[in-house]
Amino acid sequence: MDMAHRAWGRTLEAFAWVKGRYLNGFEFMKFHLIGLLGVSGFPLFYFIWNDLYPQPYENLWLRLFLAGLCGVFLFTSYFPPRIRAYVPLYAYITVVLALPFFFTFMLLKNDANAVWQMSTICAVVYVILIFDTVNMLVAWVAGTVLAVISFALTSDGVAIPQGALTGVPVVLFAFAGGLLFSHGEEITKYKRRMQTVAALGSSIAHEMRTPLLGIKLDAEGMRRKLSRAADGHIQPRDVEVLSTAVDRIERQVVFANTVIDMLLTNVRQEKIDPATFQHHSMAGIVEQALDRYPFKADQKDKITLDLQRDFRFFGSDILMIHVLFNLLKNALRAIAAANRGEISIRLEAGESDNRLIFLDTGTGIAPDVLPHIFDRFFTGSETYSGAGIGLSLSRRVIHGFMGTIACTSEYGKFTEFTISLPVSQGGPEQDARSQY
Repeated sequence: MDMAHRAWGRTLEAFAWVKGRYLNGFEFMKFHLIGLLGVSGFPLFYFIWNDLYPQPYENLWLRLFLAGLCGVFLFTSYFPPRIRAYVPLYAYITVVLALPFFFTFMLLKNDANAVWQMSTICAVVYVILIFDTVNMLVAWVAGTVLAVISFALTSDGVAIPQGALTGVPVVLFAFAGGLLFSHGEEITKYKRRMQTVAALGSSIAHEMRTPLLGIKLDAEGMRRKLSRAADGHIQPRDVEVLSTAVDRIERQVVFANTVIDMLLTNVRQEKIDPATFQHHSMAGIVEQALDRYPFKADQKDKITLDLQRDFRFFGSDILMIHVLFNLLKNALRAIAAANRGEISIRLEAGESDNRLIFLDTGTGIAPDVLPHIFDRFFTGSETYSGAGIGLSLSRRVIHGFMGTIACTSEYGKFTEFTISLPVSQGGPEQDARSQY
């Protein structure tokens, strides 16, 4: 009994290895579609080739058997997880039998006539569409060998039809084309994956500069205070400053972790979790963002605020600050590129919705770039796209708050982002002016 368990365990390990090494390119199959095609196609074409346009050989029982194998795919969603794990292997075997084996066997049995030569070419196309390069070759060779053996066992020594041999170059030509396009598609997929990884890595590095710079500044300040403490010159005010710096570093770490989570959420196209949403003052959020942003030289002097018509929104303070950071980075980059310009931020409270309007008078955005600035990984604008994730993530955040974000721009003159959010009914006790 123990030997049987060990043997079964080794079998499962072997299957897991084969599945990971060879079947990953096969799992994208649409199992239900294959089930529908098999269940309907095998009986239907028996009627066509046996009654409507009779062929020399037909086999109803073989067709029904293969239709039954395909029919299992219609119920795979109801399988328990343990059994569902074997569906890729079952599908692999079923497709080998239903396509290369069946069509090659029927080709041989029908003396390689024109009908079955064309049908076999169709089977080749299906195999090319279903499998990746390696599995395409393995499946067709396995199915063909099995078909030849079955033909030999059921044909009383009848030789392989000459027409089947003359059709081999056509099949090889079809496979050559399949290999070529499959290889090209794999290269394209690889490049897309690398672009995604590069964009994600670039965005994480880009977004982490802000909190890391804040931590660096606080660490330098703490070092100065601690050096004074080592000389015995510590003052009560120094203790308060050190405590505040530690609090800021902790908040920056929380902010950094949130940004990383949001970047991963954006790449995976997941929904933003509203579990941590609260009611916040938008004026308070703007003030926090400006207080936390690591401005250079006189950059902050270029910003004018109109926060008199404050409003409250329901969402995440950290994520909203992240949106403002993205807008600030883009606007400051545009102003630097134009060597002129200012930024204005104003709030407009309304009856049906509230708006935050963010305007810069930098370089503006080219008309052909403007429609794509919120697209993921779009890098057509050096000023407003970066790695192609920042504005896309900002839109996902605002949509998560049940709002919208829109952009208008005139190239060479200005760019204006308008964030519209629904009126919030939150109480004043949940003011976002408190530290996050």
